[in-house]
Amino acid sequence: MATRKGVIADLMLVLICLFWGMSFIMVKTAIMELDLYWFLFLRFALATAILLVVFAGRLKRFTFRSFRDGFILGSVLFSAFVLQTIGLTYTSASNAGFITGLHVILVPFILAVFFRKMPAATATIGAVISAAGLFLLTVGDDFSINRGDVWVIACSVSVAFHVILTGWYAVKHDVYLVAIAQMVAMTAWAGVSAVTVGKAPHALSGYVIVAIVFLAIFATAFNFTVQTWAQQYTSPTRAAVIFTMEPVFAAVFAYWWGGEVLRGRGYIGAALILAGIIFSEFRAKQWREEKACEPSIPEEGPKERIESGR
Repeated sequence: MATRKGVIADLMLVLICLFWGMSFIMVKTAIMELDLYWFLFLRFALATAILLVVFAGRLKRFTFRSFRDGFILGSVLFSAFVLQTIGLTYTSASNAGFITGLHVILVPFILAVFFRKMPAATATIGAVISAAGLFLLTVGDDFSINRGDVWVIACSVSVAFHVILTGWYAVKHDVYLVAIAQMVAMTAWAGVSAVTVGKAPHALSGYVIVAIVFLAIFATAFNFTVQTWAQQYTSPTRAAVIFTMEPVFAAVFAYWWGGEVLRGRGYIGAALILAGIIFSEFRAKQWREEKACEPSIPEEGPKERIESGR
């Protein structure tokens, strides 16, 4: 039964990557018509409403601490969404997908800087490989870099911090309540941003409505919930390798729907980024022996937990 659940969990993570991969080109196209802050607000508000309905029975278990910790996580994740969405205004969906995936590489180095947890040798080598790929993917022939790519690099840093904080906070509480609190925080921040600096829409096109509904249901509410369930039955290393499919799906859908094509060396750069991510997370012994269980939290600080937030 455990093996069967593990297979189903892995397939669900692949489906999550598919939805997230689709989201890049959908967001890029939608924000051409709708202010990005209003787009994020409508997406998050609908997703929050869905989660409140689905988990209505759990709401009475909320405590001040669980809501506070979830709100902190949601605030960090909101910054990642904003940075990525701004980046998509100026860069391709393909680039955004591969660059966002670099958060897997950044996590162990942030842990080393802030929590004195030195990264494994494989993580260091993987980071060097991915850095070379990032250079080939983003730097032009005149050694200039697209400002959209810079915004998405900042997004990747925010996602890495979110992964670390999730490992610290989420395991202390009901993970579904934490997910709801995160969505409430993102909706609140997006609403404040939309009202203060956004440009209110007069009308929404059919495409924008479909994009908001699809992303709210599948790329937000569904992904948040199913990912939490699935990672109980697979190892962090295995999940991290599966998550490398997200930028691949992003590139496929960007080509299919948006006609985006990477430059020649861009393909090499994308391949190096994927190789670096996989290398940094793959340890043969760990792959065989890791058990699917919730991580415990040491007193001295957070424990790394691979979880892709978008």
